[in-house]
Amino acid sequence: NLFSSGNFKYHAFEPDPDNYSLLSKYVADLSTELQKNVTLHHCAVGDAAGHVSMVQGGDGTQLYKGVETGMTTPVVRLDEVLAREKASVIKMDIEGFEPLALEGARGLLEKQRPALFICVYHRPEHLWSIPLWIHDLGLGYKLFLRHHGTSSSETVCYALPAS
Repeated sequence: NLFSSGNFKYHAFEPDPDNYSLLSKYVADLSTELQKNVTLHHCAVGDAAGHVSMVQGGDGTQLYKGVETGMTTPVVRLDEVLAREKASVIKMDIEGFEPLALEGARGLLEKQRPALFICVYHRPEHLWSIPLWIHDLGLGYKLFLRHHGTSSSETVCYALPAS
């Protein structure tokens, strides 16, 4: 019902050209009513605007700040791109780049306190460092960890605003 009512706006950020193409095709197959509420961004999200190196393939596209790989992708800060938007939920599964993307959304989190669904399984230390980072913002988020699979992946930190 939420989607059919047009009472939402969805921003999707995808740096991988192949995945972006698939995402674009998927959105093109949606009804016109739904399409008008979806904005696709062919870039990564991080802590600073610019470019980062990228390696496609394997379990997912990997982004590298400060490492040369030959292939690059633009990076934006969510604080800048979504400055005029009302963010109610932010979901991230960005292959280990989550801490940098969260830093680039710090102002948005402080002003709007959206619910956060952040994958914490790409690097072992993310299991504790990401929830601690969110806690240390001092915004009163209630934190939950949930594992969604049978492998060592698919663990998500849910950060819900107190109110």
